[in-house]
Amino acid sequence: MRRRHEDRAAESDEESAERRHWRLQLIARSRGPAAPFVGREAELATLHAAAAQALQGQPQRILLTGPIGIGKSALLTQFGRQLLQAHPQTLWLHGACQHAHPAPFQAIRGVIDSLAQLLTAGRPRLQHQRPVELALLKRAFPVLQGLPALTPPQSSIEHEAVDFPDDPVHLRAMLHHGLRALLTELALSTLVVVALDNWQWLDADSAGLLREVLREPEPPALMVIATQVTALEGEHLVARPVPTPATQLAHLFTS
Repeated sequence: MRRRHEDRAAESDEESAERRHWRLQLIARSRGPAAPFVGREAELATLHAAAAQALQGQPQRILLTGPIGIGKSALLTQFGRQLLQAHPQTLWLHGACQHAHPAPFQAIRGVIDSLAQLLTAGRPRLQHQRPVELALLKRAFPVLQGLPALTPPQSSIEHEAVDFPDDPVHLRAMLHHGLRALLTELALSTLVVVALDNWQWLDADSAGLLREVLREPEPPALMVIATQVTALEGEHLVARPVPTPATQLAHLFTS
C-alpha cells in the first residue's frame, strides 16, 4: 500500500513538473524566445501585487501603455514567466488584437486557443456548466470540442440534438453567459490570467464578450492584462490598474 502511494506521489510530481514546463514553453512559443530582461522592477511589482489580489478572489485589470517599442510586450512576457514559475497551475490565456483584417472574436480566439491547449493537460471535468451553453461555446469555438474537461456525462444533452434559439440576440447572450460561467468556475480553483496585446485594436465582438464576462455584479476573479499603444513619443511605459466597475471599463472596450 505504501509503495502504491509513493508511486502515485511520484506520478503526481512528474505530471506537475511536466505541466509546469509545458506552461513555460507555451509562454515562450506565444511570446517569442526568452531574452535577457533588466529593470522594470516597479512595473513588475505592480503586476505581481495585482496577481496576489486575484489569487484572493479580487478581479484585477491592468493596462500597460506606452509608445511602440518601449517594451510593453517584453514586460508582459517577463511577468508571465515569473508568475508561472511561482504559480505553475496558473492558466495563462493569451490573445492578440489585429489591426489588419480583424476576424470576428479575433482577440478572444487566441484566448480560447490557449484555454483549449491548457485544458488538455489532465484538468478534471468541470462540474457546473450548462450543457446547452457549452454546446454553443463549442460551436462558436470548435477548438473546445472533444476536451474531456468540457465533456458532460453520457446522459447529458451533448449526446442529444441541441436546439438553439433563433433569436441572434438570445444566442449572443447565451454565448456570453457560457464563457463567463466557464471562466468563473476555473478561477475558483486557480489563477486565470487573460493577456491581450494591442488593446487599441480590440474587435467589436471580443469587446462585447469581454464586457459581459467582466460586468458587475460578481465578475469572475480574473486578472486581465492588456497592452495599449499610445501615440505620444517620449512617453514612458506605464502599468496602471484599471477600475473594475463595468461602467468605467466601457470606454476601453469600445475604443
